[in-house]
Amino acid sequence: MTTQKRLATWLATKNRNYKTGVQIFIDLNIDVKKLDFFSSGSDKIHQNILFRQLENYARVHKIKPRIYIEKPAVHQERVKLKSQQKPKAFQDQTTRKIERPLIDTNPSVKFDELPEDLQNLFKENSNRNAEIKTMHAELKLIQEDTDKEARRKSFAQGIIKHQKIIRANWDAIDKWWNSKKSNETSHQDKSPEEKAAEEALKKEKRIRANLNYIRRYKNTTKPKQKKKLDFRMKQLDQWKINYEELLK
Repeated sequence: MTTQKRLATWLATKNRNYKTGVQIFIDLNIDVKKLDFFSSGSDKIHQNILFRQLENYARVHKIKPRIYIEKPAVHQERVKLKSQQKPKAFQDQTTRKIERPLIDTNPSVKFDELPEDLQNLFKENSNRNAEIKTMHAELKLIQEDTDKEARRKSFAQGIIKHQKIIRANWDAIDKWWNSKKSNETSHQDKSPEEKAAEEALKKEKRIRANLNYIRRYKNTTKPKQKKKLDFRMKQLDQWKINYEELLK
């Protein structure tokens, strides 16, 4: 069974085994910097971070949860690895240096190529993931609290809220990214004449939209609308489109 099939089977399992997940994480070579962290414990914080990493990998590579039933493979003699060949997760515990894992990121997109609003969502997800980890850590410290049930409920609601927003942000980013890649592919298949006509049509639509915006919001006092108004006017200036009549 391939590692990706093992991941699909693991995802379909109701009670996911942490050690199995760590081994899959190692075999997939997702992020070697996190191996020390995952090998240092198996509490809820470790489990949630590991599960999220594997779920993100599965989403990016379109791996669906599925139970695979395969015929047993022909037995092959196992070759014993030398110590320097063994994965870091199984090296001597006394020499391991525990490091805080890096903030989770979406490996399917390039941050620098995102528009500003989606870059902000990307950064927001990193911050919210950090908040979730903090909440999980605080949950471990409320065992002796007389008001622990109310605090536990509050933390749980906060974690769920963060996760919903993170999911929505990733969906928005992935939707834009996938449409960008699709447009690039379709654009490459067109002739120079078709590309020129397409660009001219886009420009014409943008000019009409800018003129309509100026006509509608020329007397606005709202800062955000003023900023957009200035941007659209500058764009028309670059294209040498006259809009003075609209300002009267």
